[in-house]
Amino acid sequence: VEGVITRPLSTGDRLWGEPGSRADLQVGSAVFHMGSNTSVTLVNLDNRIAQVQLAQGTMNVRVRRLGTRDVVEVDTPNLAYSMRRPGASCCVTGA
Repeated sequence: VEGVITRPLSTGDRLWGEPGSRADLQVGSAVFHMGSNTSVTLVNLDNRIAQVQLAQGTMNVRVRRLGTRDVVEVDTPNLAYSMRRPGASCCVTGA
């Protein structure tokens, strides 16, 4: 389905960014900025966990605040990257 603004997503949903497109996914205080040709699966989403699997493409992650029990993680084919502090940003590229 074509994405629309404020469409609710849940664990297990898969997202694909077409060539030349961009998409932003906001989960709590974390924002995942997907680039084009990007494939993402929402592995675990709840009130304190945002875990996504990046199979292909590029994603920037920004976290405004991170509680002591909060988890923001990006899994790629080669590693799992967990954000450790708020305000951190990263760029992760999958295979």
